[in-house]
Amino acid sequence: MRYFVLTFIFVLVGLAGLSVYRSLTTETNTQPKLGTGGIQDVAGITVQMLNTRDDGVKMIYSQDVLRVDVGDTVTWLPTDLGHNVEFVAWPEGFEKPKASKLSESFTWTFDIPGVYVYVCTPHVKAGMVALVVVGEDLSNKDAVSEVTLFGESTTRLEKFFSTL
Repeated sequence: MRYFVLTFIFVLVGLAGLSVYRSLTTETNTQPKLGTGGIQDVAGITVQMLNTRDDGVKMIYSQDVLRVDVGDTVTWLPTDLGHNVEFVAWPEGFEKPKASKLSESFTWTFDIPGVYVYVCTPHVKAGMVALVVVGEDLSNKDAVSEVTLFGESTTRLEKFFSTL
C-alpha cells in the first residue's frame, strides 16, 4: 500500500510540473534555455515539436519552412514529448551539431546562409521533417533536396521544396 501511495504522489507531482512547464512556455512565451535548469527568456524564433498541429497534421514541427535572417536564433521547443532535432542536409561550411536529446529544447544561431533540412530522429518515417531557409540564398537547394529520407518525410520534403 505504501508503494502505491508513493507512486501516486510521484505521478501527481510530475503531472503538476508538466502543467506548470506548459503554462509558462505557452502563456508567457518564455522557453527553457539549455543548461540553465529553469525558464528564461530566449530571444529569437520558436518552433514547436508536435504530435499533432492545429491543422490536424501529425508528427510535425509548427513551421514546415522557416525563413530567417543570417544571425537569427531559433529555439525548438518540445511542446509534445519524444521529439528532437537532427540536421540531415545543409549548406557548405556548416558544422553539424549532434542531434538534440529527446524531449529537450534545442537552440541554434544560423550564421551561414542557405537551405537546411532537419528531422525528428525517431519520427522521420512518420514525416517529421522541415526546412530552414537562412537569408534569401537558395543556391544549395538542389544539393540538399537530394537527401535520402524514408516514409512520409519524402513526400513532405518534396512539397516543402516546391514552395521555395
